[in-house]
Amino acid sequence: MYIPGAITLLLAAIFWFSGNAFADSKPPNYFPLDKGTYWIYRGETKFLAPKKNATDEEKHKGVANEKQSEVLTWKMEVVDTLLRPNIFAALIKGGPWDLAWYEPGKARGDYLILRVGDLRYYQYSGKAALELWAKLQASDERFIPSDLEEGELMLDFPLVAGKVFGGDLSGLIRSRYCWVVEGESGKTFPGAEKFPNSVVYNLTYRTSPDHQFLDFATGVGIVAYSYGHHGTLAETALQLIDFGTAHSP
Repeated sequence: MYIPGAITLLLAAIFWFSGNAFADSKPPNYFPLDKGTYWIYRGETKFLAPKKNATDEEKHKGVANEKQSEVLTWKMEVVDTLLRPNIFAALIKGGPWDLAWYEPGKARGDYLILRVGDLRYYQYSGKAALELWAKLQASDERFIPSDLEEGELMLDFPLVAGKVFGGDLSGLIRSRYCWVVEGESGKTFPGAEKFPNSVVYNLTYRTSPDHQFLDFATGVGIVAYSYGHHGTLAETALQLIDFGTAHSP
């Protein structure tokens, strides 16, 4: 028996339930960036450094450097955050990228990670990071950066094997000059047992002069990073050894 009123009430109930279910759901926390969150890495970094007793002839020939390496411990931390509608910004001190071209005594760098929506994370470094941070602080809540560049895109969820993003769009077909999701790997980072639902994705960024390999664990962050230059010696291979948040015991 057809009862229009009953059908209407049933549909209304379904939409009310669905709407409330979505309203109560939280976006996935792929990359924890609360203020106070930190990551500590350790690994070997190789580089060229001036010889202590280089001769004038060696300097003249441009061979006054020698190969050196150090095992370093490096900290990355969120020092401040800012929230705008559809945009979340995290000011970062230090990062594994600092060690791609390391020199003895090098200080930790400045970075800004900008989450747009829930799925896309952009990374800025150095002067560009600080300038964008200042612009966000001085803006009203309606401000959205108009110059987001595909080349600054560091993560684009969901991650699946074979996905390419960021970098030089002309290189996407060749899977070069862009990020490529190579696949997944086992959870070998410290404290992995506390993140039973975490997935570790293996990402690569290959160009003619260099390459980057990055392992990203959802809910944790970067758990491994390596860089290699194909000419001048500049190499680093880091593993996460400690991770914590402002709410960690």
